[in-house]
Amino acid sequence: MSAVGAEGNINPEADHSFVIHKYVQPEIAPKDPNPAGDGHEVPEFSGTPIEGVTYRITQVTQYSKQKLDPLDPASWDFVSPYLQGLKDFDPKKTQIEFGSSFEKVTDAKGIAEFRDFPIGFYYVEEIDPGSNEILNLMKPFLVAIPMPDSKSAGNWLYNVHAYPKSAVGAASKTVDESGAFGLGDILKWTIATKVPFISAIDDFVRFEIIDTLPAEELRYVGHELQVLDEFGALATNITSPEHFAVEISEEGQVALKFTAAGRQALEGYQGGSIKLNISTRVQGTGKGDIVNTAVVRTNDAEIPVQAVSYWGAAEIVKYQTGTKILLDGAVFEVYKTKEAAEKRDTSNVVTINGESKFATVKDGSVSLRGLKVGQYYVVETRAPAGYIASTSIHELNVTRGGLTQLSVENSQQPFGALPQLGSLGLVLTILVGIVAVGGAVTVAVRERRGKQRVKS
Repeated sequence: MSAVGAEGNINPEADHSFVIHKYVQPEIAPKDPNPAGDGHEVPEFSGTPIEGVTYRITQVTQYSKQKLDPLDPASWDFVSPYLQGLKDFDPKKTQIEFGSSFEKVTDAKGIAEFRDFPIGFYYVEEIDPGSNEILNLMKPFLVAIPMPDSKSAGNWLYNVHAYPKSAVGAASKTVDESGAFGLGDILKWTIATKVPFISAIDDFVRFEIIDTLPAEELRYVGHELQVLDEFGALATNITSPEHFAVEISEEGQVALKFTAAGRQALEGYQGGSIKLNISTRVQGTGKGDIVNTAVVRTNDAEIPVQAVSYWGAAEIVKYQTGTKILLDGAVFEVYKTKEAAEKRDTSNVVTINGESKFATVKDGSVSLRGLKVGQYYVVETRAPAGYIASTSIHELNVTRGGLTQLSVENSQQPFGALPQLGSLGLVLTILVGIVAVGGAVTVAVRERRGKQRVKS
Protein backbone atom coordinates (compact mmCIF):
# COMPACT_ATOMS: atom_id res chain seq x y z
CA MET A 1 0.00 0.00 0.00
CA SER A 2 1.13 3.56 -0.55
CA ALA A 3 -0.08 6.67 1.21
CA VAL A 4 -2.46 8.87 -0.71
CA GLY A 5 -2.37 12.48 0.36
CA ALA A 6 -5.52 13.93 -1.22
CA GLU A 7 -8.27 14.68 1.29
CA GLY A 8 -10.88 12.41 -0.26
CA ASN A 9 -8.61 9.42 -0.59
CA ILE A 10 -8.03 6.67 1.94
CA ASN A 11 -5.24 7.49 4.36
CA PRO A 12 -3.54 4.24 5.47
CA GLU A 13 -1.78 6.13 8.27
CA ALA A 14 -4.98 7.43 9.86
CA ASP A 15 -5.92 6.26 13.33
CA HIS A 16 -8.57 3.56 12.98
CA SER A 17 -10.49 0.95 14.98
CA PHE A 18 -13.25 -1.62 14.82
CA VAL A 19 -15.59 -1.78 17.82
CA ILE A 20 -18.17 -4.51 18.44
CA HIS A 21 -21.05 -3.84 20.83
CA LYS A 22 -22.72 -7.14 21.79
CA TYR A 23 -26.30 -7.04 23.10
CA VAL A 24 -29.17 -9.35 23.95
CA GLN A 25 -31.88 -9.33 21.31
CA PRO A 26 -34.98 -8.00 23.10
CA GLU A 27 -38.12 -10.09 22.70
CA ILE A 28 -40.00 -6.90 21.83
CA ALA A 29 -37.65 -5.16 19.44
CA PRO A 30 -37.36 -1.40 20.08
CA LYS A 31 -37.04 1.11 17.28
CA ASP A 32 -33.48 0.68 16.06
CA PRO A 33 -31.68 4.05 15.98
CA ASN A 34 -29.19 2.59 13.52
CA PRO A 35 -31.27 0.28 11.27
CA ALA A 36 -28.85 0.33 8.34
CA GLY A 37 -25.77 -0.67 10.34
CA ASP A 38 -23.76 2.10 8.70
CA GLY A 39 -20.74 1.79 11.03
CA HIS A 40 -21.40 4.93 13.08
CA GLU A 41 -21.37 4.82 16.87
CA VAL A 42 -24.82 5.07 18.48
CA PRO A 43 -24.36 6.65 21.94
CA GLU A 44 -28.08 6.43 22.74
CA PHE A 45 -28.26 2.71 21.99
CA SER A 46 -29.81 0.88 24.95
CA GLY A 47 -29.97 -2.81 25.74
CA THR A 48 -28.52 -5.61 27.82
CA PRO A 49 -24.81 -6.09 27.04
CA ILE A 50 -23.32 -9.58 26.82
CA GLU A 51 -19.94 -10.08 28.46
CA GLY A 52 -17.46 -12.83 27.62
CA VAL A 53 -18.15 -13.35 23.90
CA THR A 54 -15.04 -13.88 21.75
CA TYR A 55 -14.71 -12.28 18.33
CA ARG A 56 -12.08 -12.80 15.66
CA ILE A 57 -11.30 -10.54 12.70
CA THR A 58 -9.13 -11.92 9.89
CA GLN A 59 -7.73 -9.87 7.04
CA VAL A 60 -8.75 -11.13 3.59
CA THR A 61 -6.03 -10.52 1.01
CA GLN A 62 -7.50 -12.51 -1.88
CA TYR A 63 -10.95 -13.82 -2.74
CA SER A 64 -11.79 -15.85 -5.85
CA LYS A 65 -8.49 -14.93 -7.61
CA GLN A 66 -9.02 -11.23 -6.86
CA LYS A 67 -6.35 -9.59 -4.79
CA LEU A 68 -7.90 -7.31 -2.19
CA ASP A 69 -6.18 -4.03 -1.36
CA PRO A 70 -8.12 -1.08 0.10
CA LEU A 71 -5.97 1.31 -1.99
CA ASP A 72 -6.79 -0.52 -5.23
CA PRO A 73 -9.96 0.67 -7.10
CA ALA A 74 -10.43 -2.79 -8.68
CA SER A 75 -10.61 -4.33 -5.23
CA TRP A 76 -13.46 -2.02 -4.24
CA ASP A 77 -15.34 -2.73 -7.46
CA PHE A 78 -15.03 -6.45 -6.78
CA VAL A 79 -15.79 -6.47 -3.08
CA SER A 80 -18.58 -3.89 -2.94
CA PRO A 81 -21.47 -6.38 -3.54
CA TYR A 82 -20.16 -8.53 -0.67
CA LEU A 83 -19.91 -5.56 1.67
CA GLN A 84 -23.50 -4.57 0.86
CA GLY A 85 -24.80 -8.12 1.38
CA LEU A 86 -25.85 -8.44 -2.24
CA LYS A 87 -23.57 -11.47 -2.56
CA ASP A 88 -22.87 -14.18 -0.01
CA PHE A 89 -19.29 -14.01 1.21
CA ASP A 90 -18.44 -17.65 1.98
CA PRO A 91 -14.76 -18.60 2.50
CA LYS A 92 -15.65 -22.29 2.09
CA LYS A 93 -16.91 -21.94 -1.45
CA THR A 94 -13.98 -20.36 -3.22
CA GLN A 95 -10.26 -19.78 -3.19
CA ILE A 96 -9.30 -17.40 -0.44
CA GLU A 97 -6.14 -16.06 1.19
CA PHE A 98 -6.02 -14.64 4.68
CA GLY A 99 -3.64 -12.30 6.43
CA SER A 100 -3.33 -11.65 10.14
CA SER A 101 -6.03 -12.52 12.68
CA PHE A 102 -6.94 -10.71 15.90
CA GLU A 103 -9.20 -11.77 18.77
CA LYS A 104 -10.99 -9.84 21.49
CA VAL A 105 -13.48 -10.72 24.24
CA THR A 106 -16.38 -8.44 25.12
CA ASP A 107 -16.13 -6.67 28.47
CA ALA A 108 -18.86 -5.96 31.03
CA LYS A 109 -20.31 -3.35 28.67
CA GLY A 110 -20.43 -5.88 25.82
CA ILE A 111 -17.59 -4.12 23.96
CA ALA A 112 -14.74 -5.75 22.06
CA GLU A 113 -12.45 -3.03 20.64
CA PHE A 114 -9.84 -3.79 17.98
CA ARG A 115 -6.90 -1.44 17.42
CA ASP A 116 -3.37 -1.68 16.07
CA PHE A 117 -4.19 -3.62 12.92
CA PRO A 118 -3.64 -2.64 9.27
CA ILE A 119 -6.47 -1.17 7.24
CA GLY A 120 -8.11 -3.60 4.86
CA PHE A 121 -11.00 -5.99 4.36
CA TYR A 122 -11.79 -8.23 7.36
CA TYR A 123 -13.83 -11.35 7.89
CA VAL A 124 -15.61 -11.00 11.26
CA GLU A 125 -16.61 -14.08 13.27
CA GLU A 126 -18.24 -14.71 16.63
CA ILE A 127 -16.27 -17.78 17.70
CA ASP A 128 -17.13 -18.43 21.35
CA PRO A 129 -20.22 -17.43 23.38
CA GLY A 130 -18.34 -17.96 26.64
CA SER A 131 -20.64 -18.93 29.49
CA ASN A 132 -23.62 -17.26 27.83
CA GLU A 133 -26.53 -19.37 26.64
CA ILE A 134 -26.63 -17.74 23.22
CA LEU A 135 -29.12 -19.40 20.90
CA ASN A 136 -27.83 -17.92 17.65
CA LEU A 137 -24.23 -17.01 17.05
CA MET A 138 -23.74 -13.93 14.90
CA LYS A 139 -23.58 -14.71 11.21
CA PRO A 140 -20.02 -13.95 9.92
CA PHE A 141 -19.69 -10.90 7.68
CA LEU A 142 -17.15 -8.88 5.70
CA VAL A 143 -16.24 -5.35 6.75
CA ALA A 144 -13.96 -2.70 5.27
CA ILE A 145 -11.74 -0.58 7.52
CA PRO A 146 -12.15 2.25 6.67
CA MET A 147 -15.58 2.24 5.06
CA PRO A 148 -17.40 4.94 3.09
CA ASP A 149 -19.09 7.44 5.40
CA SER A 150 -22.82 7.30 4.65
CA LYS A 151 -23.40 10.58 6.48
CA SER A 152 -20.66 12.57 4.79
CA ALA A 153 -20.17 12.08 1.06
CA GLY A 154 -16.58 11.77 -0.04
CA ASN A 155 -15.31 10.98 3.44
CA TRP A 156 -14.22 7.77 5.11
CA LEU A 157 -15.23 6.27 8.44
CA TYR A 158 -12.08 5.04 10.17
CA ASN A 159 -13.64 4.06 13.48
CA VAL A 160 -16.27 1.50 12.60
CA HIS A 161 -18.91 0.24 15.07
CA ALA A 162 -21.08 -2.88 14.80
CA TYR A 163 -24.02 -3.85 17.03
CA PRO A 164 -24.69 -7.60 16.75
CA LYS A 165 -27.54 -8.96 18.87
CA SER A 166 -28.35 -12.52 19.87
CA ALA A 167 -31.26 -14.30 21.46
CA VAL A 168 -30.23 -15.71 24.84
CA GLY A 169 -31.80 -18.92 26.04
CA ALA A 170 -32.44 -20.29 29.47
CA ALA A 171 -32.22 -24.06 29.17
CA SER A 172 -32.31 -26.40 32.15
CA LYS A 173 -32.63 -30.06 33.04
CA THR A 174 -34.22 -31.53 36.16
CA VAL A 175 -35.00 -35.00 37.45
CA ASP A 176 -38.14 -36.12 39.29
CA GLU A 177 -37.11 -38.87 41.72
CA SER A 178 -40.36 -38.96 43.70
CA GLY A 179 -41.32 -42.37 42.29
CA ALA A 180 -37.87 -43.94 42.38
CA PHE A 181 -36.36 -45.81 45.35
CA GLY A 182 -34.86 -49.02 43.96
CA LEU A 183 -33.68 -50.60 40.73
CA GLY A 184 -36.56 -51.02 38.31
CA ASP A 185 -38.29 -47.79 39.38
CA ILE A 186 -38.97 -44.79 37.12
CA LEU A 187 -36.94 -41.58 36.92
CA LYS A 188 -38.52 -38.68 35.00
CA TRP A 189 -36.25 -36.13 33.32
CA THR A 190 -37.38 -32.72 32.06
CA ILE A 191 -35.43 -30.55 29.60
CA ALA A 192 -36.87 -27.03 29.47
CA THR A 193 -35.93 -24.11 27.23
CA LYS A 194 -37.37 -20.84 26.02
CA VAL A 195 -39.04 -20.64 22.64
CA PRO A 196 -36.42 -18.89 20.47
CA PHE A 197 -37.14 -15.30 19.53
CA ILE A 198 -37.63 -16.04 15.86
CA SER A 199 -37.07 -12.53 14.49
CA ALA A 200 -33.64 -12.47 16.12
CA ILE A 201 -32.46 -15.36 13.97
CA ASP A 202 -31.71 -14.75 10.31
CA ASP A 203 -32.07 -18.35 9.21
CA PHE A 204 -34.04 -20.52 11.64
CA VAL A 205 -32.95 -23.84 10.18
CA ARG A 206 -32.63 -26.09 13.23
CA PHE A 207 -34.21 -26.48 16.63
CA GLU A 208 -33.54 -29.73 18.50
CA ILE A 209 -33.32 -31.24 21.95
CA ILE A 210 -31.01 -34.26 22.12
CA ASP A 211 -30.91 -36.37 25.30
CA THR A 212 -28.30 -39.13 25.42
CA LEU A 213 -29.35 -41.60 28.11
CA PRO A 214 -26.55 -43.53 29.87
CA ALA A 215 -27.26 -46.97 28.46
CA GLU A 216 -26.00 -49.00 31.42
CA GLU A 217 -28.08 -47.10 33.96
CA LEU A 218 -31.27 -46.00 32.17
CA ARG A 219 -33.73 -47.56 29.75
CA TYR A 220 -36.15 -45.39 27.77
CA VAL A 221 -39.83 -45.84 28.68
CA GLY A 222 -41.70 -42.91 27.12
CA HIS A 223 -41.82 -39.16 26.50
CA GLU A 224 -44.14 -36.17 26.39
CA LEU A 225 -43.64 -32.80 24.65
CA GLN A 226 -45.19 -29.61 26.01
CA VAL A 227 -45.16 -26.25 24.24
CA LEU A 228 -46.44 -23.49 26.52
CA ASP A 229 -47.25 -19.88 25.69
CA GLU A 230 -45.99 -16.97 27.81
CA PHE A 231 -48.92 -17.44 30.22
CA GLY A 232 -48.29 -21.16 30.69
CA ALA A 233 -51.17 -22.38 28.53
CA LEU A 234 -50.52 -25.61 26.63
CA ALA A 235 -50.33 -25.42 22.82
CA THR A 236 -52.74 -27.73 21.03
CA ASN A 237 -51.82 -26.94 17.42
CA ILE A 238 -48.26 -28.33 17.45
CA THR A 239 -48.45 -32.02 16.67
CA SER A 240 -46.34 -34.90 15.41
CA PRO A 241 -45.32 -35.64 12.72
CA GLU A 242 -46.26 -32.35 11.02
CA HIS A 243 -44.41 -30.09 13.43
CA PHE A 244 -41.91 -32.33 15.16
CA ALA A 245 -40.58 -35.87 15.42
CA VAL A 246 -39.00 -37.78 18.29
CA GLU A 247 -36.42 -40.38 17.31
CA ILE A 248 -35.30 -43.12 19.73
CA SER A 249 -32.05 -44.90 18.92
CA GLU A 250 -31.04 -48.37 20.07
CA GLU A 251 -28.26 -46.77 22.10
CA GLY A 252 -30.82 -44.78 24.08
CA GLN A 253 -30.59 -41.36 22.44
CA VAL A 254 -33.84 -39.39 22.47
CA ALA A 255 -33.86 -36.74 19.71
CA LEU A 256 -36.64 -34.13 19.40
CA LYS A 257 -36.45 -32.33 16.06
CA PHE A 258 -38.80 -29.59 14.87
CA THR A 259 -39.71 -29.54 11.20
CA ALA A 260 -39.78 -26.37 9.08
CA ALA A 261 -43.53 -26.14 9.74
CA GLY A 262 -42.88 -26.65 13.45
CA ARG A 263 -40.27 -23.90 13.60
CA GLN A 264 -42.67 -21.57 11.87
CA ALA A 265 -45.46 -22.52 14.28
CA LEU A 266 -43.24 -21.67 17.26
CA GLU A 267 -43.36 -18.01 16.22
CA GLY A 268 -46.78 -17.83 17.87
CA TYR A 269 -45.30 -18.91 21.22
CA GLN A 270 -42.45 -16.44 21.66
CA GLY A 271 -41.95 -15.71 25.35
CA GLY A 272 -43.18 -19.21 26.15
CA SER A 273 -41.33 -22.42 26.86
CA ILE A 274 -40.75 -25.93 25.58
CA LYS A 275 -40.54 -28.95 27.87
CA LEU A 276 -39.50 -32.44 26.86
CA ASN A 277 -40.37 -34.97 29.59
CA ILE A 278 -38.62 -38.35 29.33
CA SER A 279 -39.46 -41.36 31.51
CA THR A 280 -36.72 -43.92 32.13
CA ARG A 281 -36.39 -47.14 34.11
CA VAL A 282 -33.37 -47.51 36.39
CA GLN A 283 -31.44 -50.63 35.46
CA GLY A 284 -28.05 -49.81 36.97
CA THR A 285 -26.40 -47.24 39.21
CA GLY A 286 -22.79 -47.21 38.03
CA LYS A 287 -20.61 -45.76 40.77
CA GLY A 288 -23.56 -44.09 42.43
CA ASP A 289 -24.16 -41.13 40.12
CA ILE A 290 -26.66 -41.48 37.29
CA VAL A 291 -25.60 -38.56 35.09
CA ASN A 292 -27.96 -37.62 32.26
CA THR A 293 -26.77 -35.00 29.76
CA ALA A 294 -28.71 -33.29 27.00
CA VAL A 295 -28.15 -30.46 24.54
CA VAL A 296 -30.49 -27.81 23.11
CA ARG A 297 -29.53 -26.85 19.56
CA THR A 298 -30.67 -23.71 17.79
CA ASN A 299 -29.04 -23.48 14.38
CA ASP A 300 -25.33 -23.99 15.16
CA ALA A 301 -25.54 -22.89 18.79
CA GLU A 302 -25.67 -25.49 21.56
CA ILE A 303 -26.64 -25.23 25.22
CA PRO A 304 -25.61 -28.30 27.26
CA VAL A 305 -27.74 -29.20 30.29
CA GLN A 306 -27.34 -31.94 32.88
CA ALA A 307 -29.09 -33.51 35.85
CA VAL A 308 -27.87 -36.18 38.29
CA SER A 309 -29.62 -38.78 40.45
CA TYR A 310 -27.60 -40.19 43.35
CA TRP A 311 -27.69 -43.86 44.36
CA GLY A 312 -25.99 -46.28 46.73
CA ALA A 313 -26.26 -49.79 48.18
CA ALA A 314 -26.91 -51.54 51.49
CA GLU A 315 -26.22 -54.86 53.18
CA ILE A 316 -28.20 -56.40 56.03
CA VAL A 317 -26.27 -58.84 58.23
CA LYS A 318 -28.02 -61.24 60.63
CA TYR A 319 -26.31 -62.36 63.89
CA GLN A 320 -27.25 -64.47 66.87
CA THR A 321 -27.67 -62.17 69.87
CA GLY A 322 -24.48 -61.70 71.88
CA THR A 323 -22.33 -63.59 69.38
CA LYS A 324 -20.90 -63.21 65.93
CA ILE A 325 -22.64 -66.32 64.68
CA LEU A 326 -24.22 -65.57 61.29
CA LEU A 327 -27.77 -66.68 60.53
CA ASP A 328 -29.46 -67.41 57.21
CA GLY A 329 -33.19 -67.53 56.63
CA ALA A 330 -34.19 -64.11 57.99
CA VAL A 331 -36.56 -62.10 55.75
CA PHE A 332 -36.74 -58.29 55.65
CA GLU A 333 -38.85 -55.54 54.10
CA VAL A 334 -37.60 -52.00 53.44
CA TYR A 335 -40.07 -49.13 53.83
CA LYS A 336 -39.98 -45.65 52.38
CA THR A 337 -41.14 -43.91 55.60
CA LYS A 338 -41.11 -44.69 59.30
CA GLU A 339 -44.88 -44.36 59.46
CA ALA A 340 -45.28 -46.95 56.71
CA ALA A 341 -42.94 -49.29 58.59
CA GLU A 342 -44.90 -48.89 61.82
CA LYS A 343 -48.16 -49.69 60.06
CA ARG A 344 -46.59 -52.36 57.84
CA ASP A 345 -48.07 -50.45 54.90
CA THR A 346 -46.90 -52.59 52.01
CA SER A 347 -48.03 -49.98 49.47
CA ASN A 348 -44.98 -48.02 50.61
CA VAL A 349 -42.48 -50.84 50.58
CA VAL A 350 -39.32 -50.54 48.45
CA THR A 351 -38.87 -52.94 45.57
CA ILE A 352 -35.65 -53.79 43.78
CA ASN A 353 -36.29 -55.22 40.33
CA GLY A 354 -39.78 -56.18 41.48
CA GLU A 355 -38.70 -57.92 44.70
CA SER A 356 -39.95 -56.57 48.04
CA LYS A 357 -38.75 -59.30 50.44
CA PHE A 358 -35.05 -59.77 51.04
CA ALA A 359 -33.72 -62.92 52.73
CA THR A 360 -30.33 -63.75 54.20
CA VAL A 361 -29.34 -66.78 52.18
CA LYS A 362 -25.56 -66.85 52.28
CA ASP A 363 -23.25 -66.13 55.19
CA GLY A 364 -26.03 -64.40 57.09
CA SER A 365 -26.26 -61.37 54.77
CA VAL A 366 -28.46 -59.97 52.02
CA SER A 367 -27.24 -57.35 49.56
CA LEU A 368 -29.52 -54.52 48.43
CA ARG A 369 -27.83 -53.21 45.30
CA GLY A 370 -29.46 -50.15 43.82
CA LEU A 371 -31.15 -47.89 46.38
CA LYS A 372 -31.61 -44.17 45.86
CA VAL A 373 -29.74 -42.05 48.38
CA GLY A 374 -31.93 -41.40 51.40
CA GLN A 375 -33.37 -42.69 54.69
CA TYR A 376 -35.17 -46.03 54.80
CA TYR A 377 -36.74 -48.22 57.50
CA VAL A 378 -36.14 -51.96 57.74
CA VAL A 379 -38.52 -54.48 59.33
CA GLU A 380 -37.82 -58.17 59.91
CA THR A 381 -40.85 -60.15 58.78
CA ARG A 382 -39.49 -63.64 59.49
CA ALA A 383 -36.73 -64.92 61.73
CA PRO A 384 -34.51 -67.92 61.06
CA ALA A 385 -35.98 -71.19 62.33
CA GLY A 386 -35.55 -71.45 66.09
CA TYR A 387 -35.11 -67.69 66.61
CA ILE A 388 -37.35 -64.81 67.65
CA ALA A 389 -37.95 -62.12 65.02
CA SER A 390 -36.77 -58.59 65.85
CA THR A 391 -39.69 -56.25 66.59
CA SER A 392 -37.60 -53.08 66.11
CA ILE A 393 -37.74 -50.71 63.15
CA HIS A 394 -34.16 -50.29 61.94
CA GLU A 395 -33.05 -47.06 60.25
CA LEU A 396 -31.02 -47.44 57.07
CA ASN A 397 -29.20 -44.38 55.70
CA VAL A 398 -28.09 -44.97 52.10
CA THR A 399 -25.23 -42.72 50.99
CA ARG A 400 -23.96 -41.67 47.58
CA GLY A 401 -21.92 -44.44 45.99
CA GLY A 402 -21.41 -46.14 49.34
CA LEU A 403 -22.33 -49.46 50.97
CA THR A 404 -24.33 -49.05 54.17
CA GLN A 405 -24.23 -52.06 56.49
CA LEU A 406 -27.04 -52.81 58.96
CA SER A 407 -26.64 -55.51 61.64
CA VAL A 408 -29.74 -57.16 63.12
CA GLU A 409 -29.56 -59.64 66.00
CA ASN A 410 -31.90 -62.53 66.90
CA SER A 411 -32.35 -64.38 70.17
CA GLN A 412 -33.00 -68.11 70.22
CA GLN A 413 -36.37 -69.42 71.24
CA PRO A 414 -36.48 -70.34 75.03
CA PHE A 415 -35.47 -73.96 75.87
CA GLY A 416 -38.17 -76.50 76.98
CA ALA A 417 -39.08 -77.62 80.66
CA LEU A 418 -37.23 -80.95 80.72
CA PRO A 419 -37.03 -83.16 83.93
CA GLN A 420 -34.48 -81.74 86.33
CA LEU A 421 -32.12 -83.98 88.40
CA GLY A 422 -30.05 -81.48 90.21
CA SER A 423 -30.37 -79.58 93.56
CA LEU A 424 -34.02 -79.56 94.77
CA GLY A 425 -35.02 -82.28 92.32
CA LEU A 426 -32.36 -84.58 93.66
CA VAL A 427 -33.46 -83.97 97.28
CA LEU A 428 -37.05 -84.74 96.42
CA THR A 429 -36.03 -87.92 94.65
CA ILE A 430 -34.04 -89.04 97.72
CA LEU A 431 -36.96 -88.26 100.05
CA VAL A 432 -39.39 -90.16 97.89
CA GLY A 433 -36.98 -93.10 97.85
CA ILE A 434 -36.66 -93.04 101.66
CA VAL A 435 -40.41 -92.95 102.09
CA ALA A 436 -40.80 -95.86 99.68
CA VAL A 437 -38.16 -97.93 101.47
CA GLY A 438 -39.68 -97.14 104.88
CA GLY A 439 -43.06 -98.26 103.69
CA ALA A 440 -41.64 -101.54 102.42
CA VAL A 441 -39.89 -102.25 105.75
CA THR A 442 -43.10 -101.59 107.69
CA VAL A 443 -45.05 -104.00 105.51
CA ALA A 444 -42.37 -106.72 105.91
CA VAL A 445 -42.37 -106.41 109.75
CA ARG A 446 -46.14 -106.64 109.88
CA GLU A 447 -46.15 -109.75 107.73
CA ARG A 448 -43.48 -111.51 109.94
CA ARG A 449 -45.43 -110.76 113.15
CA GLY A 450 -48.59 -112.17 111.64
CA LYS A 451 -46.88 -115.45 110.81
CA GLN A 452 -45.50 -115.79 114.34
CA ARG A 453 -48.99 -115.43 115.87
CA VAL A 454 -50.34 -118.22 113.72
CA LYS A 455 -47.66 -120.68 114.90
CA SER A 456 -48.29 -120.05 118.55
